Amino acid sequence: MSLRKKPLRRILVEGKAYLWKVNHDHKVLPPEPTHGSGAHGCREVFTAFLEGHSASPLRIRFPDGPGQSSGYPAAGVVWTSGPAGLTANLNTPRIAAALIRLAVSRGWNPGQSRTPLIVDDGFFLLKELPLE
Repeated sequence: MSLRKKPLRRILVEGKAYLWKVNHDHKVLPPEPTHGSGAHGCREVFTAFLEGHSASPLRIRFPDGPGQSSGYPAAGVVWTSGPAGLTANLNTPRIAAALIRLAVSRGWNPGQSRTPLIVDDGFFLLKELPLE
């Protein structure tokens, strides 16, 4: 059985074309002393790059953790719990554009850099997104 790659989607942000996708993956966690083997942590991963500049992608990970969940039961959806809980559907172009704008405003320059911008826990960005 072969796994199909998820297609890239094209979006214009501030007049520039970006390609983006959202994937679900699992991070192997360190073993717990009492269990002897590592667990798997779910996470949603948003990836974007300026068209023609795939060497410097933006990669924002949204890992499961205390008070934050990702990808289940809806793929691409991330949320926080509690009284100020937030939810974002990473599959929507509006959220994709907002994440790209945030990264650019914080110094991501994919046209000039060959270094990826990787955010290991993007949940802190939710409060800056245009959520409904």
